[in-house]
Amino acid sequence: MKTYAGEPLNILHTIGLKTMYPIVHCQIDFTQPLDSDRLKSAVQLVGQVVPQIFGHYELQQNAFVVAQTDPDNIVKSVAATAQPDALPLDFMHDTQLKLYLQPQVSGQRLIIIMSHILSDGAGFKALLYLLVDCYNRGAMAIADQRNDQSTAPLKQLIAQREPAEKVGDDHPRQPLFLPQLADQANAEYRVGSTRFSVAETARLIAYAKSQQVTLNDMFMATFGQIIQQYSGVPDLTLACPTDMRQFFPPSPALRIANFTARYNLALPNTRDLPLSQVVQKVHQQMQTLKARRQFLDSVADLLKRAQTDSIVALQQVAEANYHVRPIAYTNFGVIDAKRVQFSGTVITNFIMTGSFRRAPMFQVAAGTFAAQLTLAFNMIGSQLEYQFGTMILRQMRQNLLALGDKN
Repeated sequence: MKTYAGEPLNILHTIGLKTMYPIVHCQIDFTQPLDSDRLKSAVQLVGQVVPQIFGHYELQQNAFVVAQTDPDNIVKSVAATAQPDALPLDFMHDTQLKLYLQPQVSGQRLIIIMSHILSDGAGFKALLYLLVDCYNRGAMAIADQRNDQSTAPLKQLIAQREPAEKVGDDHPRQPLFLPQLADQANAEYRVGSTRFSVAETARLIAYAKSQQVTLNDMFMATFGQIIQQYSGVPDLTLACPTDMRQFFPPSPALRIANFTARYNLALPNTRDLPLSQVVQKVHQQMQTLKARRQFLDSVADLLKRAQTDSIVALQQVAEANYHVRPIAYTNFGVIDAKRVQFSGTVITNFIMTGSFRRAPMFQVAAGTFAAQLTLAFNMIGSQLEYQFGTMILRQMRQNLLALGDKN
């Protein structure tokens, strides 16, 4: 049995477990089935670089305890009629990674679930690339590979930041919300998505460039305003996750850990403005927040007190600065399709999402794979609640493409 110390930001995702179980979720459809034995061998190799995937999480020690490294505990084959997402997850007693192979009418589906206590979205992408490389090349893929969980670069960022008053509040007075639908029966685990074509994605990129904004600005403005219209809340308040690795010194090491913080966007009276104006307002405030490195507000206290305070106290710090909001947004950015090519098969669909939220909680997740933007959500809800979620995605699609048409 081996114990691997965690990093302070693992604690961020131990709050609100009863509301939302912290995962990063990926669903990949293939034309041909993967070789399950080969996949298990790949998991075994990944575990030599990131042994925590085999362990359970001990909250009181903020550590991962590995009793055995059996890939059969991670890779499972399930029936075509099964609901893998509904299978119990318990990162406090079980592995931090689960892979489910499921036959489809045409081909196969691979569902990958990683503990968000272990790592974040960017860390998941690094782990996925390593898994694919191990599947394709075997032991050669892990030569000279190591995982770096050190928070030293983050502490240096905080030390270099000019002293400033805390900007923004992680607990808005009027948070965005969705109405509770009458039909809550037969709640199931459901994944919804809409995919833009290569040409449509290119149009959105061209519009962003012409307006000197980012795609992220466009996604937040569009999503936030739609939720405002359903909730009647006049202000647009969203937490925008950001990967802090971009501010770290370059390193050949992997960084499969939690290095995500959040910007707190808060714009008054945007519900009835033209979307193009809201995009500009989002962009302007995000530029201000980025210049002030406001994202550090969400993690600085936790890092500062990690060596002295109890786990309970640290969870309270996390709740104050990084709490679970009813309405959430995340952007996984670009997933490198060239690095997700399993030999012997072709990917027909790729969806990356976050945790399953019980409706009317709702999170939209953006990601671009093979030059195609996908918007998606995970939901525990009824068929009617799922249809409501897909309608929100359709509205986002329509409003975003309307912006792109203006270019």
